[in-house]
Amino acid sequence: MHIDDIQLEIEICGFCPLMCKDMCCFHQHAKSEDSAPHMRNLSLWKVLEGKDPSEKKAFLKQAAEVIYLCTLCGQCTAWCGRSRDIPTNMMGGRADVVEHELAPDKVYEIDSKTEAEHNPYGESHDKRLSKLDESTKNILKQAKDNRTGLWIGCTTAYHQPEIVQAMVKIFKTAAVDVQILNDDEWCCGLPLYKLGLRKRASELAEHNTQALEKKEFETIIVDCPECYRAFKDFYPAMGYTIRANVVHSSEYILDLASNGKIEPKNKIAKTLTYHDPCELARHSTPIVRTEYTTSDMYESPREVLNKIPGITLKEMRWTRDKTYCCGGGIGVRELYPEFSLDIGKKVPSEALKVGAETLAVACPACKRQFSRVGEGEGNLEIYSIAELVAQSL
Repeated sequence: MHIDDIQLEIEICGFCPLMCKDMCCFHQHAKSEDSAPHMRNLSLWKVLEGKDPSEKKAFLKQAAEVIYLCTLCGQCTAWCGRSRDIPTNMMGGRADVVEHELAPDKVYEIDSKTEAEHNPYGESHDKRLSKLDESTKNILKQAKDNRTGLWIGCTTAYHQPEIVQAMVKIFKTAAVDVQILNDDEWCCGLPLYKLGLRKRASELAEHNTQALEKKEFETIIVDCPECYRAFKDFYPAMGYTIRANVVHSSEYILDLASNGKIEPKNKIAKTLTYHDPCELARHSTPIVRTEYTTSDMYESPREVLNKIPGITLKEMRWTRDKTYCCGGGIGVRELYPEFSLDIGKKVPSEALKVGAETLAVACPACKRQFSRVGEGEGNLEIYSIAELVAQSL
């Protein structure tokens, strides 16, 4: 079983005196003991302690009912005195649950959708770029320099096309050509991996690695933090290596601004706050972590925003490694839509408390989630960093 390799992690968490419990965003809304991090680990511990295969499977069936009550955001680990890697425990348990065909039906539905259309939303792969405006499509078609690649990502392509349109405007201003994979871009696979669908995740990783290798990119710009972490951490762990330099869009835009290739001039006279997405604020360290405060990406998004004239940047209470999860990951949205909505309301509420007019995000899933739960409340606007920069050019 996958959880055999992480038995000590599970035991330490399962018998901990619950320091993380009150910080778990899922537990705060589910209000059930089963949804608390230590109870989910205790469920896996019972599987490990099973005396025979039939008993292990019976306990695994019980565990399957609770280990998906988690966004995998890592808030628990950030607050844990011993930095136990609880999300990895849950992902290991989910992989066992899937292999024993005990996962919730929605998990297998997502798997089937991805197999058919190469994205977990089940949207038509043939229409992956159909929501981009014609100007953006033309710029991308005319790109000649193949040294720099732009990875669009499923959420941006199907739900937040305005983000890639803003990024392409920035690149055009900077006289940077970017190329895309077109039909060869498939889901990065990390949403599937998180759900325990490791076989499908590996297939996606293999395809994308080969497609990117053929392009011979030197740099790949990635806006979605989940795709970013897939390329940086999960692909190498699965045995796939992307040779190009993978950078998050906020890093790349900051480099353009710092080197004078773009100059935000248009004043945006608004009070703004920034939401750290989980995959940048807590997960840009290696998969197996002993410390949770190293290598994480806090400053580059803020530095970009501070280069826009007129902006007053205020910090919310929950920031950086203590950022609050948006609840917008596809697993939570599909399996527990009501809890997803409840979790998503926290950050817009915190933004309004500091007097923000605009909530800036560095993740398309966060933008999608906050737009459905927070935009309009208190006249709060939701924009990606790329959109705000594009507005100021």
